Amino acid sequence: MLVLLVHKSKGEEGLDPVSSLVQSSLSPVTATQMCSFLEKISIRWYIRLGIFLATILTLASFLIQEGTGSYTLFTLHPILMISAFAGMLSEGVLHYRLSTATLENARIHHGVILILSTLLALIALIIILVNKVNIKHELYPHTAHAVCGTATLTLMAYQALSGCSKLQWLWKTGDKMYTCHGKLGIIVIYVLSIITMLLGFQEVEGGLSLWIASGSLIFLCVLVLHTFFRRKRTVIDPYAALTSEIELEMTADPDLDFSFS
Repeated sequence: MLVLLVHKSKGEEGLDPVSSLVQSSLSPVTATQMCSFLEKISIRWYIRLGIFLATILTLASFLIQEGTGSYTLFTLHPILMISAFAGMLSEGVLHYRLSTATLENARIHHGVILILSTLLALIALIIILVNKVNIKHELYPHTAHAVCGTATLTLMAYQALSGCSKLQWLWKTGDKMYTCHGKLGIIVIYVLSIITMLLGFQEVEGGLSLWIASGSLIFLCVLVLHTFFRRKRTVIDPYAALTSEIELEMTADPDLDFSFS
């Protein structure tokens, strides 16, 4: 009889009462859970998502402009450069403000990311030089894009060498050197790389594709610069925490002696 009643109710109203009750109770719970889940995600992952989406949009705008049947050796040059600078370099210069690893591990991760970015850029440089030889084009830089690109790669090579020297000296002595290393990377090299890519897109793209690429790169530059200068470091520095505790203790009681003699 229970089956008949359920069947009758379903036939009269067009929906099983049990199913209707379940659907009405699940919908608000799912929405609430989704909002709660999104609130728990750290802001650093939203920043990384912004970097990823801007990089993908930049790559997509170039590939769509090129067309499916016109890929050549030259096509690899912007693909690798966009991946190196828009993708990996963005994460590299912000790593101390996005990572929650210890300072020592964060330094290693930062170095690995920057080394990979430099290698991709060097491969892209070799590809464009080989392409110029194949089409019998002059090798020396003669456009604004080529001049800025040469300056960017030269500074990036210096930055990679100085970064390795800085890390080795830090591990050996515990003292810092090349204090302008971080500012040079974000203010000069990163901004110059964005300008170089914008100039490159103006040479090979046009119309909506150019606007999408330019908008993505400008958004990316603003996001990275704002994060670098407005967001504090998130890496864990045990030594800094210990130093802060000692300073607080000394402030509270100046007569305490923390010397080890």
